Amino acid sequence: MSQSDAGLSCPEELELWTLDEVAECLSVPAVLYKKLWAMLADCKDKTPLGNDANETPDVRLDSTNDDKLLNAWSAFTDDEKRVLIANAESRL
Repeated sequence: MSQSDAGLSCPEELELWTLDEVAECLSVPAVLYKKLWAMLADCKDKTPLGNDANETPDVRLDSTNDDKLLNAWSAFTDDEKRVLIANAESRL
């Protein structure tokens, strides 16, 4: 990672958000919105959906699911990362 990329890490407060949560709950451009949903469609190990009798809070907080923003972070361009970082900062 270059020095200029050092500030483009996934915001800690969004690391466990799923890609669909990011698409629906943040103000992202339409192109990024579509990309998030396309990426979600390609995920093989998705976070269980709500209303599942087997779901417990720790299941939603499992960072190993590939639909978590942290695990998909490398697939975003620097410009997309900046948009997501700005959204996280505006939520503080």
